This record gives sequence, structure tokens and C-alpha cells, in this order.
Amino acid sequence: MLYEGFNGQNLWMHVAGTPGAKWLDRTFLAACFSYPFNICGVKRVSGYVNASNSAARKFNEHLGFKEEARLSEAAPDGGDVIIYVMRREDCRYA
Repeated sequence: MLYEGFNGQNLWMHVAGTPGAKWLDRTFLAACFSYPFNICGVKRVSGYVNASNSAARKFNEHLGFKEEARLSEAAPDGGDVIIYVMRREDCRYA
């Protein structure tokens, strides 16, 4: 888990893990979202995913992130980058 770009209202969240590993559970998710919403006091958490990364998109959407914008042809593969957002009021983990 990595956070960056805190500006008082938003921060960027990045997550990486090994597929199939047992690192992801509700305790981990509660910690991940508690920090930005309860400690930092932001209204939203943002993240970005290459449109071609269907597994990461599915993961973000399963967590409750909503697509907010697309950056056309901004991904390394020439595809779009999708900007996702989780608002505090929509977060079921914090």
C-alpha cells in the first residue's frame, strides 16, 4: 500500500499484490481506508488503472471505486488510463 499526493481533500492510493496470495481481507482493507479517511481526513481517495488491466479494474470496482474520468491514450500501451475515486460516504471499509 502506498499513498501519495495528499492535498487535504484527496490522496492517491496504490496497491500491489501477488495474485492468489492471502494478503487481502477485511482487516487489511479497514486499515487501508482508515488511514486516508479517519487519520488524514480526506473526502476522497483516488487511483488510476490502465484500461487494458481488466483484473485491476475489476478489483477496484469490487471494492467500490467508481470511474470518474478517462485519460485518452495515456497508458504505456497506448490505451486509456481510468481514474477511479472512492468517496468517504461510499466506503464500506473505513
